[in-house]
Amino acid sequence: MNYGLLEDSIDNNVINSFNSFEYLFDYKLKNLDNYFISSIGFLYSQIENYKSNAILFNIKKQFKIKSVDASLSFHNIGIILNSYTSRGKGTPYKIQFSLNNIIANKNFNVGYDLVYNHYLSSSLHIISLTKDLNNNLKFRISNSSNYQKLKIYNNYKDYLYGFSMGFTLYTNTNTTVDIGFLNLGPAGYVYGITLNI
Repeated sequence: MNYGLLEDSIDNNVINSFNSFEYLFDYKLKNLDNYFISSIGFLYSQIENYKSNAILFNIKKQFKIKSVDASLSFHNIGIILNSYTSRGKGTPYKIQFSLNNIIANKNFNVGYDLVYNHYLSSSLHIISLTKDLNNNLKFRISNSSNYQKLKIYNNYKDYLYGFSMGFTLYTNTNTTVDIGFLNLGPAGYVYGITLNI
């Protein structure tokens, strides 16, 4: 993820500018069964001249609640090899509970996620709608309770903060490409591209 060029300025006079980015390499480990998924990853992050890297593990258990697909997952469990600072902090792990196919409809999928972010010490509620446009393309939109922390105008725009949208492209070689963006209100937008090989 490239956060772009960041500028430190006073009265439109740029004092300093620098780039910030992260690279995540994630390898899916062999599944123990069809409903247990795990992966190991390496993260490299840089803000100006400060660099950090970590080894991360993800674990996900899928199951059914009647006709609803559910999962419980733990993300970013790991160790920081090289920290930005001398403070010994752990990885910013998160715990996620997900429900999919909440409404029985073949045309679209309604989902709900409850995410606990350790680094924020708070929970995030996400509702999503997914639609297969054809065999190669999936469209998704979602909104989250993130808008409550971003609202400043006290009007309809506040409810768009936390809104996200994206596409998944499936190729003939079992590769998927995810493209999406997230509205962070006054902080701007986050764009992301994920390639699953």
